[in-house]
Amino acid sequence: MVARLERFKLRTKAEITVDDPDDWVAMAVRGPVQVELDHTAGSTVLTLPAPWPGLIGWDVLAPASAHVRIDTPIVGPEALDAVRVECGVPAIGAEIVDDVIAAEIGQWMIDASVSFTKGCYTGQELVARIDSRGGNVPRRLRAVVTESMCAVGDEVMAADKVVGVLTSVADSAAVGPMGLALVARAVEPSAAVAVRSAGRMVAAQVRQLPVVDDLAGAGDPVDVPVSLGS
Repeated sequence: MVARLERFKLRTKAEITVDDPDDWVAMAVRGPVQVELDHTAGSTVLTLPAPWPGLIGWDVLAPASAHVRIDTPIVGPEALDAVRVECGVPAIGAEIVDDVIAAEIGQWMIDASVSFTKGCYTGQELVARIDSRGGNVPRRLRAVVTESMCAVGDEVMAADKVVGVLTSVADSAAVGPMGLALVARAVEPSAAVAVRSAGRMVAAQVRQLPVVDDLAGAGDPVDVPVSLGS
């Protein structure tokens, strides 16, 4: 990361370093909630909007010395990852790898991460060309809801053909076992498929993302206070 940033440090007198991760606290708040920060003088705390499809999202970043407290239940990384899968948020090294292009992840990803007016950026030619042609891509990120838990790397089958590979899996509290896969565009959401897992065929269904929309009909967001103290 530092090496890449250094390449673009043009006419800038600045030193780029990586802090010790123990010096900082990062918290992800996801759900139909709105973060409100109760500042303490002298503390540097960032509350950064980070919405996911179907969810309001905030990331809270602060020095460990600020003693950040969030008035909501804290869950572990497995629960957060399950919500990520339900929403269809790609992870680097899983859904985001060298042969995946942004438009395959979904239009929300383009809307959230691409500016068509800012000027040059890495990969702009491919992104702009696909956008000008209506966003047609050979694969699209889909939810694959399965009858039982499968594993990353299991193949998604339709009409005896491999149409995708599971890149993430989770046990969703809302729909049960499921995964993410870049599925051939000929396979539409609601299509019945099978997943070849550990030598057996598991019945499954392709679904549109997100599989859960906490914002639909939820009314006004609930305020979640973020406080600082000693």
